[in-house]
Amino acid sequence: MEALITERYIDVTNHCKERYVERVKGITNSFDIKNYVLTNNDRIVRDINKIFNYSEFLTEDRLGGDGTIKRFYVKDDILLVLRRDESVIITLIKVDYGFPEKINRGIVKELLEEINSLKEDLKESEKAIISYINVRNLEKERILNKVELLKKQIKEIDMDIEGKRKSINMPKLRIKKYVNMIYNSMELRREIEQLAK
Repeated sequence: MEALITERYIDVTNHCKERYVERVKGITNSFDIKNYVLTNNDRIVRDINKIFNYSEFLTEDRLGGDGTIKRFYVKDDILLVLRRDESVIITLIKVDYGFPEKINRGIVKELLEEINSLKEDLKESEKAIISYINVRNLEKERILNKVELLKKQIKEIDMDIEGKRKSINMPKLRIKKYVNMIYNSMELRREIEQLAK
């Protein structure tokens, strides 16, 4: 079964066009590269876009001196570097491990298979982790609800204790009143006056 490819047209930098001529077409002389780009510009852009449309997304990462995030796609032994918003293909790199082209492509293919397998494992791990986090968050929510309930119960106990403390105030006030009555007796006043003399 053949996969349906949705063709997209993306702008291509002049640098990318020159790298295509150099790395894919094999033209290495600077003058010849510029001349080839000038005379075959539309075809080069079409060819690069065709490579992109049949390429596979590799990763999004911060590579290069400017520190901006770029998107990387690979087709056979050709690596395409795009802006993060995929509005332009910045450059084209021919992957070369120092072996003949067929072996280089085989290495890239094996690496892509391993990367895709790891991506699937990562997806499964992420699903498991998200599920775990959701369960733990529910547990945390239940505990927080219990804590709120316990805080309310503690507040009720504190209010009950305060009420009991206040109920003690009435007898204390009555004791103080009676003590004051004793202090205010006529005999005690006279005694205090005599002691003061």
